[in-house]
Amino acid sequence: MDLNRLRVFHAVFIAKSVAGAALALHVTPSAVSQALRALEKELGVRLFQRQPRGVVPTAQAESLHALYARFSDDLKTCLESWRMASNEPWGTLRVGAPPEFGSRQVITAISHFAKFKRAFFNVEFGSPEPTLARLVAGELDVVFCDSLPVLRRFKSAVVTRPVFLEKSVLVCAPGFYSREIRGDHSFAHLSKLDHVDYLPDAQILHLWYQYHFGRRPGGLRLRVIAHDVQAMITAALQGIGLAFVPEHLVAESLARKRLVVVGTGRKDYFNPIVMARLKGQVPSLLERRFVEIVAQSKS
Repeated sequence: MDLNRLRVFHAVFIAKSVAGAALALHVTPSAVSQALRALEKELGVRLFQRQPRGVVPTAQAESLHALYARFSDDLKTCLESWRMASNEPWGTLRVGAPPEFGSRQVITAISHFAKFKRAFFNVEFGSPEPTLARLVAGELDVVFCDSLPVLRRFKSAVVTRPVFLEKSVLVCAPGFYSREIRGDHSFAHLSKLDHVDYLPDAQILHLWYQYHFGRRPGGLRLRVIAHDVQAMITAALQGIGLAFVPEHLVAESLARKRLVVVGTGRKDYFNPIVMARLKGQVPSLLERRFVEIVAQSKS
């Protein structure tokens, strides 16, 4: 059946005249009459009784219009549901992130999607290099990275966007400070002391030295290499060495004076967090909204 003829039929039924239907459809009355005759021929029934002042629908027209009205309503409902779905994030987003950043900002951002029943997240915590490698391998959709030196190794395969600034501080236990530092915050002195880090090449610690002194130590004494920031904090609390960590993770220990900040007089250091995805990858609506929420969060 020609659906356009049904549309013409509906217009005639509502207007109760060919002229009125033609006006509503922005066509000529002859075009309406022609379509109506073709529909009646196709169905094998008379749909309207022609009268001088208009048309009167037959019983068959009443039945057909009821059927058409239900079909039209169902079609509108279906299309509206599609429109709503296109504006609602859905699917599974695979996210890689550093443990300290992921357990706070990433999980907090995910909580904003609780109302979307078709939005799911698979979050993996890890250091930058392995999570970026998994991104390139197609095993993750988006990665948050806090180590720019590592990121440069993957620049040919990924695109990045700055999304967050995380305040980070160099800390140690009060006993370590009084025993080893004793007020000497110089490059020559600090760089010879014991440190803890979660990367064996001390890249994160090098960022602190580069920022505060404009150069990096030739080699730092890493007494502990712990692939977990909480383990690093515990090592600092036990007086093992200096640790460079996000301030929000040690705020309580600083307030209780179980840790002290080792500064140099320069402004606070903010560790840049960037979002990385594969080049050429078109982000889903879920990914776009998720990244925007992360970018709007605070340290």
